[in-house]
Amino acid sequence: ENPKDGLGPVEVKDQNVILIGSGATAVTMLPNLSKEASHVTMLQRSPTYIVTEPSEDAFATKLSRSGSPDSVVHILSRWKSIIGAGIMRFVAKTFPGYQRKALLSKARMALPSMSDEEFELNFAPDYDVWNQRLCTTPDGDFFKAVNGDTATIVTDHIETFTPNGIKLKSGKHLQADLVVTATGFNMQANFPMSNAVVRIDGKQYTASDHMSYKGIMLSDVPNFFHVLGNLKYVSWTLRADLCSKFVCRLINHMDKNGSTSCVPKGDPAAPLAREREMTSGYLNRVMNWTKTGANEPWLAKFDHLQESRSLLEVPEDDGIMKFHPTVVEIAPTSKNSQGEMVSGIVKTSESRVEDENATAHATNEVMATIKELLRIEDIAEVDPIKPLMDAGFDSLAATRLVRSQLSPVVLSNHPTIDALATHLAQTFSVLLDVELSSKYFFDHPTVDALVAHITELMSDPEWPGSGSMSPKVLFEHDVDHASAAKCGL
Repeated sequence: ENPKDGLGPVEVKDQNVILIGSGATAVTMLPNLSKEASHVTMLQRSPTYIVTEPSEDAFATKLSRSGSPDSVVHILSRWKSIIGAGIMRFVAKTFPGYQRKALLSKARMALPSMSDEEFELNFAPDYDVWNQRLCTTPDGDFFKAVNGDTATIVTDHIETFTPNGIKLKSGKHLQADLVVTATGFNMQANFPMSNAVVRIDGKQYTASDHMSYKGIMLSDVPNFFHVLGNLKYVSWTLRADLCSKFVCRLINHMDKNGSTSCVPKGDPAAPLAREREMTSGYLNRVMNWTKTGANEPWLAKFDHLQESRSLLEVPEDDGIMKFHPTVVEIAPTSKNSQGEMVSGIVKTSESRVEDENATAHATNEVMATIKELLRIEDIAEVDPIKPLMDAGFDSLAATRLVRSQLSPVVLSNHPTIDALATHLAQTFSVLLDVELSSKYFFDHPTVDALVAHITELMSDPEWPGSGSMSPKVLFEHDVDHASAAKCGL
C-alpha cells in the first residue's frame, strides 16, 4: 500500500507491518500504526534528522491567556518563528558541526534504552543539517513509539520481496503481513510545466534552457508566475505569501505604466550556482531543471528576512525585468498529433512584429481588391474602419469577392477593411500554428493560394504541423468545402 493512495479499509490490527521510508510521511505514520499493529518495522536506506517539537506553541498560549488580542498573538508568534528560523539558518551555515551535535544529542536523550552503535546506524545521517529536509515529531511521539516494544528501526537495502516479507542485502529477512511504502515523491520532469507542452514564440519550452528569476518567474517566459515556497527552516506558506505579494506588486506596476507583458530577460553571461544547496534524492532525480544563478535575482535565497526586502522593496523595474505594451496571446489548450497536451503558443512583443506585418500586407491585399471591385481611383477615399457598404460596396461586388476568394460568412462578420484584413492574418496564423511573416501574403495573396500552400506543407513529413489539421479546424476558420478538399480533408 502507498499512503498517498490512502490505506482505505486495510486492517492493521495485530499485523506485522513494514513501513518503507524515512521521511516526514514515515515518521508521522509509525507512531500511529504502532498503536494498532502487532509490530511496525521502519525500513530505511539512510537515517534522517528527527527533532521533537511541541504540538502547542507555549509562547502563543501564554500570550493568549494573558488577554492579548488574537491579531497581536498572531503577529508576535509569526515573527518569533521567523526569527528563530533565521537563527537556525545562521548556525547551520556557520557552525554545521555544532548544530549536528546538538540535534543528535537531543535525539539520543529521547532514546535512552538504545545502544550507541544502534543509534549511530539508525539516527546519525552522513550529511549536514538542512542539506536535506529534517523531520519533526510532535511531542516526541515517534521516539516514544520506538522506545516501546511495538516499533523498530532497520537501516539496510532491499534485495527482494518474498511471499511473507522482505529479504535484505545483509541477508536478514523481515517478516511482514503488510508492507506500506512511504518512499517520497518525484518532482516534475520539466519544471514547472510538468507534462504540459508549452511553446514560447514557436519554440518548445525546456526547463534547462531557462533560469529561475527570484524563484517565481522564468527567464524569457512572459507573464508566467509559479509559487515555490520555503524548502527548509520555516513553513512553505511564508514564502508563498511573499511570492503572491511580489506578483501583485508587479501587476500593479504594469497597470500603472500601461504594460501588458513582463518578462525577465535571461543573461547568458550570468554565473551559475556550482551545486544545489540541498541534496535530497527527489531533487537529484530531476533530469530537467531550471538553471540557478550564483547571485540574485537568479538565485532564490529562501531566507524570509532577506526576501522580505528583495521581493517587496526592490524596484520592479530592476533592469532585468522588461515591460512591453503589447498583448501576450496564449492559444487554448489542445492536443497535438502525438496526443500531448499543448498549452499553446505564447507571443511576446518581439514575435508580434511579424503579426503586425502580416496584418499590414493583408490590408494592402484587401484594399487592392476592393479598389478593383469598386472601380475607384484612390482607395484612400475608403475609410478602413467603416462598413464597406457605406463606400458603395453593394451586393454585386460582394458576390464577386465571395466567388473569387472568401466565404459569405467571413464578409458578413468582418464588414470593414480593417476587420477583414485582421481576420485573414489571424486565420492563417492559426491554420499553420506559427506566426505568419509578410512573405506569405506576398506569395499567396488569395485564400486558394494559401490553402494550396498549406497542402504542400502538410505533405512534407518534416513539417511540425503534418497530420495535425482536421476539417473542423478549417471550417471553424471559414475555409469552404472546395478549399478543404484541396487539402485532402
